[in-house]
Amino acid sequence: MVKKLCLVSCFALLSLSPGVSAQLIGSQRQVSQKEAGDLVKTWLASQGYDTKSQRFILEPDPDHPGFPDFYFFSPAYEQSQSVPTLGHFAVNRNTGEVWDWELCQRMQSVALGAAQKSLRKKLGLSDQQYGKLSKLAPCSGPT
Repeated sequence: MVKKLCLVSCFALLSLSPGVSAQLIGSQRQVSQKEAGDLVKTWLASQGYDTKSQRFILEPDPDHPGFPDFYFFSPAYEQSQSVPTLGHFAVNRNTGEVWDWELCQRMQSVALGAAQKSLRKKLGLSDQQYGKLSKLAPCSGPT
């Protein structure tokens, strides 16, 4: 009886606590927006972009209602007359996969793969869970 009461009250307390999502109650948490941005930076750096430059900008884009499982970013380099974008990227909040969402193409590199593997381990994401969650794309084109 005591265990049952504690389970009910503990769950109620967690669900009322600000910032505690249902995802944290399970064995896996989601990728944070900062972690997602770091994955985009890792991919860009692996492609030769200077992500440590003072001109480099990585601000999150607004969420896309049709794709709630993704963070969106449009990195750019600030210049005197303009701010040319380096692309439009989406990061899966559950798996850390990085996508060019305009081309509907998953980004891959050795450095990005290592960073994703490390992050997935930190998230507690099993290979089986990853297999199920990785089928999701932030676009409607072929994957």
